[in-house]
Amino acid sequence: MSDLSLQTLDVRQMSHDLINMAESGIEEIWGQEQVLWSNKYRYAGRTDMVGIWKGKPTIIDFKTSKKKKYVKQITDYFIQCCAYAVAHNELYGTGIRNMAVLITVDSGEPQIFEKDAVPYLPLLKNRRMMFDKLQTTTTTTS
Repeated sequence: MSDLSLQTLDVRQMSHDLINMAESGIEEIWGQEQVLWSNKYRYAGRTDMVGIWKGKPTIIDFKTSKKKKYVKQITDYFIQCCAYAVAHNELYGTGIRNMAVLITVDSGEPQIFEKDAVPYLPLLKNRRMMFDKLQTTTTTTS
């Protein structure tokens, strides 16, 4: 980990904001930067953190932003977290449904968004299907 004292003031502040947000809800850490994959849906990725957040098994994602975000702007973040939850459940049988997205904001208070992963599963499946179609189209036109 790099020495925060060598960073600019805004980077130090955002780092401290993230740490404080994380400490407010994390009860247990199961993994950080954990590589996950789904054989069923054929994807892989690396989650920022997985563990117990406010009493629930949770995929925890850290983001930075220049401006405040609204739920409707971060659907992709939840689809990504859903993918990590599906993969973790497939690999470890953990039954994770909770997702927490922690966002530090340059111009304001940090934000925490918590959602259930289940409603995002159809969006994840659709995204995966669109990717497969794109790959098929690219392969046939090459």
